[in-house]
Amino acid sequence: GDGTMSSWLGPYLSEQTVQTSYSWRTPGLYHVKAHSKDIYGQQSTWSSTLSVEMTNRAPSQPTNPSPQNGALNIQINPILTWTGTDIDGDLVSYSVYFGTTNPPEKLVDYQSSSSFHPPPLLYQTTYYWKIISWDGFDSNTNSPVWSFTTQMYVNYAPGEVRSCSL
Repeated sequence: GDGTMSSWLGPYLSEQTVQTSYSWRTPGLYHVKAHSKDIYGQQSTWSSTLSVEMTNRAPSQPTNPSPQNGALNIQINPILTWTGTDIDGDLVSYSVYFGTTNPPEKLVDYQSSSSFHPPPLLYQTTYYWKIISWDGFDSNTNSPVWSFTTQMYVNYAPGEVRSCSL
């Protein structure tokens, strides 16, 4: 169906069932035919065409964000992580959206890692982020928009000890 012609398989006994396999590299509709050859080199006519449709499924939705959605008191130098997979086993790459507005802006396109170290963050600020998973066939799936809030800034003088009572 993609112009590939296999080499001869066998020999096999007459009327013996033969099985073989082939993997296509891109989704599409492929037409497959076969014919046989005897020990004297005489060839049969081609078989009827078998149509095989190879489909591609988009990557799974990114999950397991860290920091968790809605987390509070996150340090100002977090590493964002998530889980991404593809049911077809395709390699997955990621676009990272991050910022203080919702929806966040795109910072990185097509990175292979499922982690991201954002630029320096501000104290006591809410950040929004999302991930888009891509496979090699340009199919994609968006995560929801996640958020977290960084910790409050505390300025202690060197050697200063603070205490509080409730």
